[in-house]
Order: sequence, then C-alpha cells, then structure tokens
Amino acid sequence: MMQGNSEKQEKSKKRGEWNIRPYLAVGTVAFIVIALSMVLFFMLFRFRGIFSGINDVLSALQAVVIGCIIAYLVNPIVKFFEKFIKQGLYKVPFIKTEKKRNRWARGLSVLATFLLIVLIISILIQVLIPRLFMSLYQFAVFLPSRMNSFVDWMEVTLDQHPMIASVIEQEAGDVTVYVQTMVQQQVPEYLKSSMTALSGGLMHMFNVLFNIFIGFIVAIYVLLGKERFIGQGKKLIYAVLPAERGNWVLKVIRKSHEIFIGFIVGRILSSLILGVMTFLMMILLHMPYAIVVSVLVGIFTLIPLFGQIVAVVGGTAIVMLDSPGKGVIFLVLMIVLTQINGNIIEPNVVGESVGLPAFWIIVAILLGEGLFGVIGVFAGVPIFAIIMYIIGEILDRLLRKKHLPEDSGDYLNMQGVDPKTGEPILASVAEPAESEGIEPTDENQS
Repeated sequence: MMQGNSEKQEKSKKRGEWNIRPYLAVGTVAFIVIALSMVLFFMLFRFRGIFSGINDVLSALQAVVIGCIIAYLVNPIVKFFEKFIKQGLYKVPFIKTEKKRNRWARGLSVLATFLLIVLIISILIQVLIPRLFMSLYQFAVFLPSRMNSFVDWMEVTLDQHPMIASVIEQEAGDVTVYVQTMVQQQVPEYLKSSMTALSGGLMHMFNVLFNIFIGFIVAIYVLLGKERFIGQGKKLIYAVLPAERGNWVLKVIRKSHEIFIGFIVGRILSSLILGVMTFLMMILLHMPYAIVVSVLVGIFTLIPLFGQIVAVVGGTAIVMLDSPGKGVIFLVLMIVLTQINGNIIEPNVVGESVGLPAFWIIVAILLGEGLFGVIGVFAGVPIFAIIMYIIGEILDRLLRKKHLPEDSGDYLNMQGVDPKTGEPILASVAEPAESEGIEPTDENQS
C-alpha cells in the first residue's frame, strides 16, 4: 500500500502534479493563527469599542432587560402564591385537568404578585412619601437656626479646650481658602453645565420610566412562559456541549441563582429590618427626623459593607444639628444596632449564599464600581462570588485528577508533594535540617 502511494506521488511529480494536502494543513493552521492574532489585537486595542457595541445593544433592549430583571426578582413571590392558589383550584369544578390547573394557578399568582406591588407602591406614595417630604421640608426650614445653635455649642466647647480650638482654627483657615476658591472658579461653571444637562436629564428620566413601564409588561410574559424559556436554554446547552460539561454548566447556573437570590433578598430584608429598628429607636427616644434618618439608613444599608458606615455618619450628622447630645446617643445606639444586624440578623437572613470574606467583598465593590459605576457597587459582590465559585470548581477538579486534597486548610502544614508518588509531604514529616540545607549534627541524630 505504501509502495503504491509512493509510486503515485513519483508519477504525479513526473507529470508536474503536487500533493496539496500538507500545504493545505499548513495554510489552515496559518490562517487560524492570523485570525486569532487579529481578534486578540482587536480586543486589546479596540476594547472600548467592544463594550460600546454591547452598550448600544443593551440600550436598545433596555425594556426587555428591565423586564427580565423584574421577573427574576418577583419570581419567588409568584412561586409562593402559586403553591397556595394551586391547592385551592382542586376544589373548582370546571378546572379538571392538571394542565388547566397549572395555567390558572400561574396566571392568578402573577396577577396577585403585581397587585401586591401596586399596593405597596400606593402605600408608599400616600403614607410614607408625604411624611418624608414634610420631614425634609422641616429640616430645610430649620437648618439655619440649627446650624447657629450648633456653632454656639461648638464655641462654648472650644472655649473650654483651647488646644483643640487652635488646631481647628488653623485647619478652618485652609478650608475657608479652599471653599472661597472653589466658589469663585468652579461653582459658576458647574451651574452652567448643570442647566445644560437638566433638559437632557429630564428626557432620559422620561425614557427610563417608559422602559420600566414596558418592562413590567415584558415581565408578565416572561413569568407566564418561564418553563418554556428554561427548556429552550437547557436545549441550547446540551446541543452545544457534551453531557458532562452541560451538567457542569447547569450546576454553575443553579449556584449562581442561589447566590443572587440569597444576596438580593437578604440585603433587602436586613436593610428593611435595620431601618425599622432605627425608626422605633428614634421614636422611643424622641429624636428628630425619625422618618428621614430611618429611610436613609434603610437605603444605604443596601450597599454592602460601606453602606452602613455612610448611613450611620449621615444620620448622626442630621441628629447632631438638632441636639449634639442626642447625636452622640444616636451614634452609640446605631453602632449597637449595626452590630446586631451584621452578626445576628444578616447571617440568619442571607445565610452563606455569598460565602465571601470581608476582604474579597471590598475588592468586589471597588472593582464593580470602577468598571460599571453604581450598578457595579450593588451587583459586584454576587458576580464576584460566582466567579470565585467557578474558579474554585475548576481548581477542585484539577486537584481531584492529581489525587490531592481540595480543602485549603489541608495545605497549611504541607511541605510539598512527592513527585514520584504524588502524595503530600507534611511539614512534621519532612526533615527540617535537610529542607534548610543544614547537615545534621550528632546531637540532632541522637
């Protein structure tokens, strides 16, 4: 057979014909390398262009994206209503088949969910928001007199402590010069740019509100047909990937869903609980601006890690304008409440769904804010937790192939790995003299 092929090649050479298969393979490889190089060059030097194109697509589909986010957030409420409504539909005589029962249960649960949302929004508009605006109005009206009272209190306090007064006076002079320079140079330009941006901001706000309205309609369609969308997604995964990798992708998606739901629901509940506790504390102690401060605490606590600090400092500053003594009491009690919320309430509400230490939470917030702005502050922690989970799964899989332990704690006392057997070498088993390059003495041998 080999001789036959060689004879054919010799005959083709004599006739001036060449076998193009080796050259075709080389050309294919060269084409792939050049194409990948061009893609890499495009990603490195046109990185902003890629994100600009993605941003344009997301802007065009903003209503659909908002609708999918709304559907994802309210889906647990829909499932809660659906469980009870479906049990009640067994007593309805004209709904006999399971298919009709499921359809009616889904429709009624979606309707109940959005009626609940409308009820909550109407309560906020009729009860909380007017009180909030009234408190803000009173705060703005009495702010000058409160500031004067606060300045008088500061003067009396500084008269009793002359050393502190001298330091503050020196720093206040520098601050005064900086403020005057800023007012003279930067404030006029800022006002001019703000006026020009106001009209565009109003149009953008109207566009966002319209997209939110359309998003609610999209969310209804998504919730009514969510099983069909889930089935299509799984079909796509198993059509593209092998069974083992498809199973792993579904596992990652389930874990991502667990992290996101746990983080979002946990943050909302813990923020709501802390806001209510702040409101009750301020009402019992007759502190001013209870609604404004408690709403401020509840909103800023939604921001992981840094939100509580901003809420406590801002709330203390507002209360101190009315009474410095009450401000100090508020600060002490808020430190106690935040510790209770962070160590008792939040772990029980959020659980271990995110599973990130405080260091990585700081990294996730800073990275998310730097890349995606305000949205990254809120979404950075769960996204970073998902990335860390995927990296951990890949590392565990590689370690299992090498028959090495997967727990990080097992590597604390590990000196190395035996290259012949692949077994871990513990620090207590390894000889320190040999590991440090020191020859053993007679005393060590004995």
